[in-house]
Amino acid sequence: MARVPTKLGPLMKRFGILKGSGEFAAKQTGIKAMKTVVPLFLGLAAISAASPRTSAALTAPLATIPVVNGAAAAATGIGSSLRTRLGLNGTG
Repeated sequence: MARVPTKLGPLMKRFGILKGSGEFAAKQTGIKAMKTVVPLFLGLAAISAASPRTSAALTAPLATIPVVNGAAAAATGIGSSLRTRLGLNGTG
């Protein structure tokens, strides 16, 4: 059985950008849930950058969950910042 790499670059090469980042965060923190949380956070940030309306529709139901609401708001903020930096102004 092949050894799983521990550095970010090889993990991303093996598992892809989203899953590899989650695997790396899980290895660094020792929290297995990071394997799921990090890809969802990055995905929400990407969706927010691509389409703010879709992001708003996805995050609206999360408003009542305290910790998740904060993470979703942070991902949405990162996505809108990325959208601005890429010059994709508009409402999507």
